[in-house]
Amino acid sequence: AFCVLEPAAMGEEIVGTSGGNTIIILCNKEELAGLQKRWCCLIGALVSLSFITLLTTFIFSMSGFHRNSTPAAPIAISTIEDSTIVPADMPGAPRMLSRDSWVAQPPTEPMDNNTLPSRRVIVCHTATEPCETTPQCTLKVRLIQQFHIEARKWGDIGYNFLIGGDGVVYVGRGWDEMGAHTKGENNGTLGVAFIGTYTKQLPNVWQIETFHKLVDIGVRIGKISQDYKLQAQCQLQATAAPGLMLAQNMTSWPHYDTSLPLRCSDGGAVS
Repeated sequence: AFCVLEPAAMGEEIVGTSGGNTIIILCNKEELAGLQKRWCCLIGALVSLSFITLLTTFIFSMSGFHRNSTPAAPIAISTIEDSTIVPADMPGAPRMLSRDSWVAQPPTEPMDNNTLPSRRVIVCHTATEPCETTPQCTLKVRLIQQFHIEARKWGDIGYNFLIGGDGVVYVGRGWDEMGAHTKGENNGTLGVAFIGTYTKQLPNVWQIETFHKLVDIGVRIGKISQDYKLQAQCQLQATAAPGLMLAQNMTSWPHYDTSLPLRCSDGGAVS
């Protein structure tokens, strides 16, 4: 059946033919306009739905690609130089953000001096979500300091240094002040924390590379002993830190202390 609109009077019966049969349809301008409007709405809805489907598919495809790809190299940004941490012209030094750069709170009490050079480097993790960009990591470090001061009642952030997923070293207490990272083991040691939780995954390649640069520079400027020992925090006390997967990976790192077993509370004792 079809509708034909003649210039004749509105509402007049129109005769059409279909397959040899005569069909009479009552048609006027208002009905035709309504029919056209409905068809336009239907076509518009179908086009919109198709576009949304294609866009959603594209977004999920890109998301999967980024999850499975190697993390991009961190973008260099300017930092506030702190010559008391690393000489400005020291080659091979990692990128470092001073306390002023990440807007640290001042200590709430005088800090004890560390015994130098440090004879042991103790690896921890922050047991938080990881961070991937410098703004994210900066905020994370500030929150960690706030937690250590307000909840733990420590005078400052507990770690000497922290390493973010952006491949940047965040200065905590630094080389010269004793940390508060491993009870009974803080004097004469350096506590370095990887930002994140590493019980079932490793820090990214930039974090691990930055850690080795930090230790190397510490040895070169005399802040770390040349015959230092590298220890996981769970070798010294029953704790999950620095995470079983990271602790196991450390066994192949230079200067790893093989005299103590791993006692990571998230995975039991490991030789």
